[in-house]
Amino acid sequence: MNKAVACKLTPTPEQQAALLETLDLFADACNTALKVAQEAGKHRAYDIHHICYYNIKEATGLTSNYVIRAIGRVAGSFGRKNPPKEFKPTSLDLDKDLIRFIPFTETVSIATAQGLQKIKLQLGNYQRHLLKAQAPKAGVLAYDQKRKSFHIHFSCVADVNAAHNIAAQGALVVGLTDAVNRPETAVVQTQNHAFLPTSKPPDLTSGN
Repeated sequence: MNKAVACKLTPTPEQQAALLETLDLFADACNTALKVAQEAGKHRAYDIHHICYYNIKEATGLTSNYVIRAIGRVAGSFGRKNPPKEFKPTSLDLDKDLIRFIPFTETVSIATAQGLQKIKLQLGNYQRHLLKAQAPKAGVLAYDQKRKSFHIHFSCVADVNAAHNIAAQGALVVGLTDAVNRPETAVVQTQNHAFLPTSKPPDLTSGN
């Protein structure tokens, strides 16, 4: 079962600027693809890609992976009851070539408009357990404009119940303290995804 494990990022000012720039460019890519798709009456990713892939890549300077993810997000939005009229720079989709989790240093390497950025993660013991022996191959970077904070939602296979059982037995005292005093480090399970209770889960279908 896939779980989305949300982890808070603690970027430096320079890294924060790189993330915000990338979010802006990704939103631009989505909105360009959306406009083209609507004008051409095309809803499939394949058709949208054929029409505007190169134009978007040239206009934004984003890597091929980001452009493909943006087109995929737009195509996915057409299957929703209320598809977005505009994409905002609050989240972007990541694949295995855009992120790499580094467990020993508790950092994540993210491809940005300013190159690769190795950013420190703020992890609690629940997240450490869920990410143990994991190599996430996908995820969503989410930006909370009100709190001006970043979270990355790793998509991985994890046993949430095992993490809770370990904590319940008192084996992770620090983890229990974190869960009480810092609820942002706790993980809760919602259907097939696990999210931080203080972090609004991103829309994994349209990512608006």
